[in-house]
Amino acid sequence: MTTAKEGVIMMDRRDSQNPVNYAGMKFAEIQNISVNEWHPLPNGEGSPTQLHVWVELEDFPYPMIIRFKSRRPVDSFIVALMTHANAVWPKGKEQL
Repeated sequence: MTTAKEGVIMMDRRDSQNPVNYAGMKFAEIQNISVNEWHPLPNGEGSPTQLHVWVELEDFPYPMIIRFKSRRPVDSFIVALMTHANAVWPKGKEQL
């Protein structure tokens, strides 16, 4: 885990467009991210009704699972990620 340094700007969870400072908080490195459809019936039968994002974190025994039950929050999440990714890594700039 790493700790945020003074002056680090991160997304405010209440409004994805307002940067905030989370200095002093502990952060875990992401080891793996997977996205899966969830089916309510056994053996994955039937149409999927939810989208699950599994995030495996360094030094944490269980994955963090984000469950989306409708399209709207998925779209909002994608827009927030793209907005902040473009601010941090502007298009046309060399990427690592």
